[in-house]
Amino acid sequence: MRVLLIAEASPESAEIVRKFATRSQAIDLFASIDEGAAAISACDYDVAIIDLETKDLLKPNTVREIRSSGSTTPLIALSPIDCVKKRIECLNHGADDCLAKPFDYEELMARVWALSRRKYGLIYDVVEFGGLSFDRRHKTASLYGNRLPLTQMELSTLEVLIAHVGKPVHKECIYHKLYGLNRAEVGINAVETLVSRIRKKISHANLKIETIRDFGYCVAEVDKHS
Repeated sequence: MRVLLIAEASPESAEIVRKFATRSQAIDLFASIDEGAAAISACDYDVAIIDLETKDLLKPNTVREIRSSGSTTPLIALSPIDCVKKRIECLNHGADDCLAKPFDYEELMARVWALSRRKYGLIYDVVEFGGLSFDRRHKTASLYGNRLPLTQMELSTLEVLIAHVGKPVHKECIYHKLYGLNRAEVGINAVETLVSRIRKKISHANLKIETIRDFGYCVAEVDKHS
């Protein structure tokens, strides 16, 4: 999962970044609405979080400006606890959720996961098919009940593929989901290496990761009776 955070540098924003980093989720932090709006237009984020106490976010049309660019990215607004009117405005202008400050970080994470599930049409965080069980929130995978020895980056790659089961996923899409803007030094060939490792570790599953030439990959269940 890849998350956008628009907030000024602070212990609060640093803790949000740390929470996502400990779960091996990519998160990009921007301190201005202009930078954040440009990023959300250029990148396929799973969820965006905006802190309404960021200086240039105090104007009432912040969320509407983001939506006017055509972005449909699920969006959570963080608002001071006494700004009920501000939260109502954000929801009316296109925010999907609002969370009053101060907030519990685990509640924020839960809300992010809930919006992410909706984006991909999932009901639960645990996805099961082809003998594989993948827990998106806790980043674990098992095959026929046995825990798979996948690294955090392999799990993150599998997470992207599983979110698009049966649909082609562009290699660049996987790359941008795995690595935030601050990881530009990592080449896109890293995706090929990760997919190759995953294939070996799930070779006994009733599914396959197909390579689509000059495009990317597609995960599909294998019908062994056909």
